[in-house]
Amino acid sequence: IHGDGGSTYDWTMANFDSLARHYDVIALDRPGFGFSETLLNQSIPAQVVAIRAGLRQLGVHKPVLVGHSRGGEVATLFAEEYPDEIAGVVTLGGACFNTSGLEPSWQYNLLRTPVLGKSLAHTVYVPVGKPMVKAGLDHAFAPERTSPDAYTKVYTALLMRPQTLLNWAIDHDSAVLDTL
Repeated sequence: IHGDGGSTYDWTMANFDSLARHYDVIALDRPGFGFSETLLNQSIPAQVVAIRAGLRQLGVHKPVLVGHSRGGEVATLFAEEYPDEIAGVVTLGGACFNTSGLEPSWQYNLLRTPVLGKSLAHTVYVPVGKPMVKAGLDHAFAPERTSPDAYTKVYTALLMRPQTLLNWAIDHDSAVLDTL
């Protein structure tokens, strides 16, 4: 389960093929990210319900959920809500607890503001945000190296869509996070 703003490419551009040689693996887009549709209720708990339904539809029983960053939060909540339906949880840099005090909440709050947020997502955020994405990814990859160009290109293209930006802001809604 990928993290903030990510997609299945977070896995398939990294280690998916090597894992698939030894295990049955599924990379999925969290609802509202990558190539998936936005939910009517885009909250983390709603994403868990949608992922559970998708796994059931695929006939997957007792998976080990691997979550990176915000995907770690999704996987952890899944385990909390449906402990008998999974074999385990692995988090990789999991943002599994309320991290709202550690992040630039003003950005999320601005995007969640009715009318203004949607307007900003469709105008200002896309052109201004693209260079900021590269800087953020390089920071996330530090001290190892800068983010790979192919990954940066896909990540930026998928994140810098207005609805995805709005979904990203909803992921960081501290009122929702405090209830988890």
